[in-house]
Amino acid sequence: GYSTDLSEDLNSGALGFVITQLNFPGFFPHHAILIGNNYQFKELGDFSEENQRYFTKPDAIGFPRGEQKFSNHRLYSFTSDYRMPIFYPEWSLGKFLYLKRVNLGLFYDFSRSWLDDYDRFGNFVATNVQDYASTGGSIYFDVNPLRYEFNMRIGVQNGVNLRTQKYFNNIIVSFSL
Repeated sequence: GYSTDLSEDLNSGALGFVITQLNFPGFFPHHAILIGNNYQFKELGDFSEENQRYFTKPDAIGFPRGEQKFSNHRLYSFTSDYRMPIFYPEWSLGKFLYLKRVNLGLFYDFSRSWLDDYDRFGNFVATNVQDYASTGGSIYFDVNPLRYEFNMRIGVQNGVNLRTQKYFNNIIVSFSL
C-alpha cells in the first residue's frame, strides 16, 4: 500500500508498506501456524518549528507485543503464532453464556527499526538501528454471550519483552460475525 497527502497546505509525508500473512496447518488436526512478514518506509513531510521535528505518517504495521510504539522511518516486522484448541466443553450457563472452545496460543515477534536523523535543514546526519522482540503465550475462550449469533473471544496473553526483560499481560477481546 501507499499513502500520501493530496493537500498543498501541509505535507505530512508519505508511507509505503507491504503486509503478508501466511496460514499453515499445524502439527496436529485443528492446529494452525501463522506467519507475518511486513515492511514499511516513511518519507518525511514538512518541518514543524513548534515541535522541532518533521511530520510523518502513522505506522501501518504492528509492533512486537509488549513493546511501546517507537519512532521509525523504516520498519521490518516478523510475527509467528502457533494456535491450538485445548478442548471443546460446550457448556451453557443458562441463557447468559455458552462456552464453545478453549484455545492456547504461543507467539514470537521481532522488529527492526531504522530511524534516520536529519538536521533542521533536511541534511542527513546518521541512521540508528534498533531490534525489538517478544515471546509468550495466551489462553482464550470462544463464547456466545446472551445467545447472540456472533462469536466472542476473550482471554489473557502473557509474555516477556526480550529487549527489556520485562513481563507483560494483555486482555484479549474480539468479535467475529
